[in-house]
Amino acid sequence: MLKSLFRGIFSVIRSRLFIVGAFFVVLFVLLFHRLFVLQVVEGADYLEQFTYRIQRDTQIAAPRGTIYDCNGTVLAYDRMIYSVIIENSTLLSDNDTRNQMIERLIAIIEDNGREAVNNIPMEVSEDGTIEFTGSDTTIRNFKKDIFSVNYSDSLSSRQEAMTAQELFDYMRGEDFFDITGDYTDSEILKILALRYELYMTRYQQYVSVTVVSDVDDQLVAAVKENSASLPGVTISQSYVREYNDSEYFAHITGYTGTISDTELEQFAQDGHDEYTSSDTVGKTGIESVFEYELAGTKGSQTLYVNSLGSVLDTTDVTAAVPGNDVYLTIDADLTKTVYNLLEEKIAGILLAKLVEYVDEENNEDLLISYDQVFHAFIENNVIDTEHFYASDATALEESVGQRFNTYRDGVMAQMESILNPDNFVPQNTLSEEYDRYCNYIYTWARDNDILKTDMYAADEEVYSQWENGEISIGEFLQHAISQGWIDTTLLDISGEYVDTSEVYTSLTEAILNGLLDDSGFHKLIYKFMLTSETITEKEICQLLYDQGVLSTDDDDYTNLVNDVVTPRSFIYNKIYTMEITPDMLALDICSGAVVITDPNSGEVKALVSYPSYDANRISDSDYYSSLLNNESRPLFNRATQQTSAPGSTYKPLAAIAALEEGLIDLTTEVYDQVLFDKVYPSPSCWNQNGHGSVNITEAIGVSCNYFFYELGYNASLTADGQEIDQQGLELLAKYARMFGFGQTTGIEIGEAQPNISDESSVRSFIGQGTNNYTPTQVNRYICAVANRGSVYNLSLVDKITDSSGALVEDFTPELINDLTDTVAESTWNAVHQGMWLVCNDTTSYRDVFTSLDVAVAGKSGTAQESELKPDHAWFTGFAPYSDPQVAVTVLISNGYGSTNVVDTFRDAIAAYFNLPLYESTQTTDTDTSSQRHARMPINYTSGSTTMDDGAD
Repeated sequence: MLKSLFRGIFSVIRSRLFIVGAFFVVLFVLLFHRLFVLQVVEGADYLEQFTYRIQRDTQIAAPRGTIYDCNGTVLAYDRMIYSVIIENSTLLSDNDTRNQMIERLIAIIEDNGREAVNNIPMEVSEDGTIEFTGSDTTIRNFKKDIFSVNYSDSLSSRQEAMTAQELFDYMRGEDFFDITGDYTDSEILKILALRYELYMTRYQQYVSVTVVSDVDDQLVAAVKENSASLPGVTISQSYVREYNDSEYFAHITGYTGTISDTELEQFAQDGHDEYTSSDTVGKTGIESVFEYELAGTKGSQTLYVNSLGSVLDTTDVTAAVPGNDVYLTIDADLTKTVYNLLEEKIAGILLAKLVEYVDEENNEDLLISYDQVFHAFIENNVIDTEHFYASDATALEESVGQRFNTYRDGVMAQMESILNPDNFVPQNTLSEEYDRYCNYIYTWARDNDILKTDMYAADEEVYSQWENGEISIGEFLQHAISQGWIDTTLLDISGEYVDTSEVYTSLTEAILNGLLDDSGFHKLIYKFMLTSETITEKEICQLLYDQGVLSTDDDDYTNLVNDVVTPRSFIYNKIYTMEITPDMLALDICSGAVVITDPNSGEVKALVSYPSYDANRISDSDYYSSLLNNESRPLFNRATQQTSAPGSTYKPLAAIAALEEGLIDLTTEVYDQVLFDKVYPSPSCWNQNGHGSVNITEAIGVSCNYFFYELGYNASLTADGQEIDQQGLELLAKYARMFGFGQTTGIEIGEAQPNISDESSVRSFIGQGTNNYTPTQVNRYICAVANRGSVYNLSLVDKITDSSGALVEDFTPELINDLTDTVAESTWNAVHQGMWLVCNDTTSYRDVFTSLDVAVAGKSGTAQESELKPDHAWFTGFAPYSDPQVAVTVLISNGYGSTNVVDTFRDAIAAYFNLPLYESTQTTDTDTSSQRHARMPINYTSGSTTMDDGAD
């Protein structure tokens, strides 16, 4: 029996099945042993590693290079900041815990005096309902984000019609963010704002949202202390661009912003595929032009973080390389001084032209009335009329807002009557107010593409009748409908076949509905409310205080409220003391430019454009919108972009052309007969008494138009005495190109294209015709005149270094033409002497330059662009006379005449050489002090409404 048992066991052991079974038993024993070690013996360690060591490869931002002036003064730099960021965390598995965490985060942020990001266009109104904010486009795009509709596609009719309250309820509902709990609507909106930001990153892994940036140490500590209850919330380190004294240099440095899709594509084409969609890049100015030099090289690192977002370990670190530094040729102190001088001079010209009343039909001198100034505060959005209806509006604001509503309702009722076919009357029988409203209807229809003005000529019969006030605006619109000039697809018309009367009814409804919410029409209404004293001038002054434009911490406020001063005296004083500046009013006289250059190198020492802006605030959407809506156009670089006829500043060039081509010699004299009747229409010399008989040097000195008309005429004469205008134009254009006017100046930032005149040789020789140049282009030409023939490209950049100071690239302006031997020495002498006479022999100018301890040569210029606006005022020249070291060009747009800018030119030279500024002997009724104040024109006499602006 036992023997049989052993035999059986032995048989099983020898079988292959036993061997396989034993093998698997051993494997399972080993497996269970290993599982025991992993889960029991070492389980805690492995669990920790699995839970907390999430690997993340990240980039390290590189600080942008610094921008310096020529003396090492910092103009732009990167400042390191801390920001609170958030990303979706796996620990927040449901909406309730996610909403509670966000509510805690918002509370911590607000306890530290900051606000979390909020980009949703909704707010809680005074009556507790939810209302939309922002434009229709903003609201529509927001809805598309929520309903996952492409911006190029349309919302459904239900989505389009959703009110703010309905959208609010949908977003907080269980089908979306599911916000429950005991929250107020304001608190829910804040939670929605953060949930929305996270929602927009839902398809992007590891993309964070900046909740609040540039936070202080206290908030950083608070977030870190509460990190256990704030999964996904971390503190990030980044850089923000800062600009010192930005208002003075913004047009030079430019500014930065988030890269656009177009820029990202362009950079990749340039071989720079290291940029990502979240990068900050230069948008304008030096920041843009030298983007690749300033940007630096990003670093990289591998982070190991836990599920709360806390960094456990950092490996494989490659440090970021800071961007290169850019050194400019600009002198910061000189630029600031000249900018202030220019602003003060523009304010002085404005005050010199400010009068109690202007007859708009007979305002040949283009004087400025106080009515225009007071309305300008509303017209240029200095006073925010929307704030009249805000929850924190003052009693005065509320009162003015209510009066506007009442007045507007009356206007709309009257306009509806005027547009009624039963009430048509010739427009010239209406009051001035309603005549202006009817004109605005035409403008509104044109600007909204309803009236297709390109389909009829200015002399079309019915249009001309309306222009002359012989028929009503309604009759013209009916005619426009009959002629097919109205785009009926933009009107609410039902039915396939409609007659003219039905179209007209729909058109008038569109007009009235459109005007009801049209800000331009509202501003026109405010104008007539001021005229009718429905709103008083005193109230406008008080509104400036209510809205924080002016500070109440001054005696002027008390004197205004107590009627110690009149509103007009008050405004005059505020303009004089520069508390109200020309750019705020945005009247015709509100802008200018100054360019200062070393004529021996082409290096620009000051490039001033007024008005300017603060590049530090450019990312603030409200501020940026205010810049776009400011009619003084502060974003526009007038030094490099504004073109104008150069006026008489062109006469030295014309003189060189005439002398070198043998049209005259140094002894040729021309008798000034005032009216030049050899061409028609016949131009006149600016001096109605004439200059008598003058040679070329004297003609430059007195800026005799007649002399240069004669040159332009003679340049057009053929050998047989035939006048061919094109011949004279080509001769002058030849020399214009020699002095660089055929191309831009090479200045690194954007510049408008020059235009050499191709019309009227006679007028082109005095800088009119179709000559159009920027201040930088005129300045390069005058540099070449100063140095006797070396035409340099202009440059703003001196050198580029790396962050350690090692030279990367040195910039030397290019010499593009050398006229030193081309133009005779005698010609240079004659032109220089003529320009010396301008500053030293002209009676009014001589007084300005006598106190300047350096000899100066210059040329004034007055350029007419429109009879409806004041002429542009130029002055350009160089110093010292015998050894030019600096060339200055000044342009004040609509500055009335060159005499008004001569002292600004003089003071720019004084500032360059650190000499005393000009102190005018003219006085005003306003007490002067050591504080900034308007600089009155040199020919201004207190109390006078007329003065010699210079008309050369």
